[in-house]
Amino acid sequence: MNPVRALPAFAAALALTACGADEAASPAPETESLEEVTDLPTLAETPSPSDEPFPESADGQDYSACADNDCEVLVIGQARIDSETGPLDVSVADGSVTIFNGGTTMSMGEGGTAVFGDTLTIDMVAVEGDRAVLRFIPGQVA
Repeated sequence: MNPVRALPAFAAALALTACGADEAASPAPETESLEEVTDLPTLAETPSPSDEPFPESADGQDYSACADNDCEVLVIGQARIDSETGPLDVSVADGSVTIFNGGTTMSMGEGGTAVFGDTLTIDMVAVEGDRAVLRFIPGQVA
């Protein structure tokens, strides 16, 4: 027989053998039921940043506590804070804080620090959306 003509016949026989009755006779591999699988984490068990409670500030929204440059306040949206350094217009939006003091504008995100000369340092304690907790520290902190 011509080897070229035998190749298609061999391929057809091989295909029929691969799909033969032996496959139907072999048992299906064992699998675990969903009830037996208990060690997988669920979404409820996985903490996300939004699950963390937003920290409280020591002075709440009492901005007069910042008159001596020593306070920790919550700002929601916008606020004017009269500090020893002068009036500060604070704006919180989209997880960012902008502080305007006369001709100086500073912006910061999570964990940021703003330094106003050697009279005031402002640390970002937390920020989320349009609210932030800011810690005012007298003097310049290195």
